[in-house]
Amino acid sequence: MADIIRVAAIQMNSGKDRERNLRKACSLIGEAAGKGAGVVALPEAFDYRGDKRNYWRVAEYVPGDVINTLARLAAENRIYILCGTIIERPADGGLFDPRHQRYYNTSVLLSPDGGVIGVYRKIHLFDLNGEPPIRESESFIPGRRVCTAKIEGHICGMAVCYDLRFPELFRRFAEVWAEMIFIPSNFTYLTGVAHWEVLNRSRAVENQAFVIAPNQAGSNTATGIRSYGNTMIVGPWGKVIARAPTEGECVIVADLDFKYLSTVRRELPALEHIVALPPVSPAG
Repeated sequence: MADIIRVAAIQMNSGKDRERNLRKACSLIGEAAGKGAGVVALPEAFDYRGDKRNYWRVAEYVPGDVINTLARLAAENRIYILCGTIIERPADGGLFDPRHQRYYNTSVLLSPDGGVIGVYRKIHLFDLNGEPPIRESESFIPGRRVCTAKIEGHICGMAVCYDLRFPELFRRFAEVWAEMIFIPSNFTYLTGVAHWEVLNRSRAVENQAFVIAPNQAGSNTATGIRSYGNTMIVGPWGKVIARAPTEGECVIVADLDFKYLSTVRRELPALEHIVALPPVSPAG
């Protein structure tokens, strides 16, 4: 089991040109590998961020073309790749009708031999009653399974973006003593200014785990909705140990020290103090 793992989180400004997005992702993965990263994480919607009416054109099964491309890159560089999220076509049979089809927003973790070792379908879908409104539930089906995997002997949890607001999901990771949590995101600028840092730091502190949160930057050209950037890696004491700027595509790198994590958990054994709470008594 590795005591220190170098992790890279990639910030992208993905658009509607899927081929360009994939080329850029591969280039940034290569940059991260060149910096010695053994684990590289991409943001949500890294391969396509555009008009939802075109989801049917880019949706694929897992594994499909995009995942296979990144699997070859993982094997060539002998690294783990967290494939942000892609639009996954459900494998449930039936006639495909793009007018009514919904998909999964799916994160895939690849091993250094290119194998799929984790598949997480986003559980909490982002519906925002703002201007413009965001209705993720119109295009996506919520996942139903909590997903963990192992990286160099360390358990990691897999979450996506809006999941950040639901600490009960992350408590499931704590139940199995997860030490890393991936949160690939397309967090909006509006909500990001207020909540992005505090939520990532809170999930790290509550669960005494490293949080790796790659985010999108710039605006979705189809919707005009701006993303917050500020990709970050947070330590188990809640300190932001690496952070990207608000704008621009880039790679941030941090060395995760698991002996330090063990010290935090030993000196403040909060996870050992979790108890099953009684039901809430009726008000009044």
